[in-house]
Amino acid sequence: MVSIVTNSTAMLTSRYLNQANTELSVSQAQLQSGSLINRASDNAAGMQISNRLTAQTQGLSRAMANASDAYSVAQTAEGALQESAEILGNLRDLSLQAANGSYQDSDRRNLNQEAQALLDELTRVANSTTYAGHHLLNGTFGRKAFQLDSDTNSISLHLLNTAPDNENMGGYHYLSEPVSVDTWSVNTDNQEFVFDYTDAQGNHIEQYLPLIAGDDVYQVATYLNSHQDVFHASVTEQGRVQLFAAEQHAPFGLNLSEQSQSLFEFDAPESKLLSQLDLSTQGRAQLAIGQVDAGIQFIDRLRGSIGGFQNRVESTLSNLANVHQQIVRSNAALKDTDVAKASTALVKSQMLRDGNSAMLSQAKQSQHSALSLLV
Repeated sequence: MVSIVTNSTAMLTSRYLNQANTELSVSQAQLQSGSLINRASDNAAGMQISNRLTAQTQGLSRAMANASDAYSVAQTAEGALQESAEILGNLRDLSLQAANGSYQDSDRRNLNQEAQALLDELTRVANSTTYAGHHLLNGTFGRKAFQLDSDTNSISLHLLNTAPDNENMGGYHYLSEPVSVDTWSVNTDNQEFVFDYTDAQGNHIEQYLPLIAGDDVYQVATYLNSHQDVFHASVTEQGRVQLFAAEQHAPFGLNLSEQSQSLFEFDAPESKLLSQLDLSTQGRAQLAIGQVDAGIQFIDRLRGSIGGFQNRVESTLSNLANVHQQIVRSNAALKDTDVAKASTALVKSQMLRDGNSAMLSQAKQSQHSALSLLV
């Protein structure tokens, strides 16, 4: 039936044309933005999931940046500690030279001047090592936490003062009354050397060292050094036995047994810092060996702690990168436009639009044809 009031064919064609235009608009938006989901109506559930994945990706990216910063801080400190270790190695060489009996005190004074210059350089390294305005090795850094994932987990880095005037680079000096180095020897009445101490972990340790009968005081010092690593023993020019216990090994010093105390009649211990190192005499040079060894032990311990921190950060970075990659891939599968599929849909929508436009024009012409019959 031909009607001049209602053009049902035109109405149907117009509906299909609108549908084609809508699909064309969607395809164009997907191709232009590269995203399948440009508004909630495209995929409401998918948009929520994609937004959560995007937020997680951003958090992981920030965590990786934080981890990289943490590694850089540790790497900077490690480089400075490497330099400090080399300085301490040179100081130990000078101390061994000065402790040699073939040197005169005038030679030792020259060696001492060189040692003081090295101590100044050690101080400079501690005070000038910085990262982003933070001093790392002068004692102000302390313990800082680094956020290494997208949640609330963190890892802390503890950096200590490595300047030679810091107590961690020193220890305790025990000095005995003079003995007659020409006549004194170990006998059956003084063959036991017993001491105890509390280590850095809080463990109480007692050591018993049976001395060898007939050994002179120099041999006793050598024997003590070869049978334990808590203190360094030596003998001064005046025949005074001296012990130096590193802060790192015995933070509260040594406790000598009554017999060991009476063996050499030690005075009360005195705190000695690395900055007090002196090579001007043979006895002081002997003491300096223990002082430098204490500094080396402290630096090595700190480097070990930093190395463990770096290993953990590297592992965290690797894990974060893997998780980030998988989440980005999942989000892409959910949200990214399939160009081939969208292009095909675009061409289809364009063809439907053009076809429906032509059909709508013809449908409108049918009413004019009906009216012409009345003329």
